[in-house]
Amino acid sequence: IEERIYSEPHNILYYVSKDNPLGDIPENPEQDPQFTLWEDAVLKWDEEQKASSTLIVSNEIPPTEYDNIHIPENIPNLKILSPTNNQPIVEPILFSRVEVGATRGIAKVEYYINNNLFFTSSSYPYSLAKQINFLKNGFHKLTIRACDDVNNCQSQEIEFNLILEHESTVTETTISLESPSSGLALNNIDFPLELRFKIDNPEQAAKLKIYQQKDNEEKILLRTLEPIDFDLVVISLDEVPLSGTYKLSGELTSWQGDILNSNESIVIINNNKTVAVENEEEEEE
Repeated sequence: IEERIYSEPHNILYYVSKDNPLGDIPENPEQDPQFTLWEDAVLKWDEEQKASSTLIVSNEIPPTEYDNIHIPENIPNLKILSPTNNQPIVEPILFSRVEVGATRGIAKVEYYINNNLFFTSSSYPYSLAKQINFLKNGFHKLTIRACDDVNNCQSQEIEFNLILEHESTVTETTISLESPSSGLALNNIDFPLELRFKIDNPEQAAKLKIYQQKDNEEKILLRTLEPIDFDLVVISLDEVPLSGTYKLSGELTSWQGDILNSNESIVIINNNKTVAVENEEEEEE
């Protein structure tokens, strides 16, 4: 569900005729000799308000259609059969069973440990049986989320108490960005561009966020990957960014909640298509 704010900025002459203020909304308000002056002032004021606000406001006409798919009647039913809340877990494997159902059918059931995606099941009976010996002894939150094919979802959470007789030694994980090398100059023929991250002890890694920062602008999140199953993570950047100097980096979250940052790769991108479009516009002028 997405909430949007719509605005229709106009001056009062758009809605009321000064010669007939109790009449209908004018069909051609621009015929009033003062309309353009008043309207330009209102639009300028509206742009200034948007620039100084963190709210995103659209001047488009709000949609009139109704969503008859993402409705309460289609939200899945979910019941966690096991483990029970606060149940002690004394084996290094976490078993979980659920009872699920939905009007449109169940497309997937996701299991999260401490808010990090741990496992996804896409087939009946949507159960879980997976090693958790990378976790420290103690209480951990298990969140289970059932969704249909259009992302009507229902979630529930419990806690389990991990008590392993031989607690696994938590090994340190590290991350490094191996490619592209820092200092490269890239253009359109270099895309799609591969980003390669080397992760030591990936079993300790819960989530990888990949960032891009242009010049001194705000850092942008390109991709979030979870869970991490391999020591080499490769993603492809298909779209060529605007010309400029970019910093590429990764942020790794461990199952223990630690945040680890990779090295930064600084690349210079020359987007030939952007330059060509700018030249065409200058010629037209």
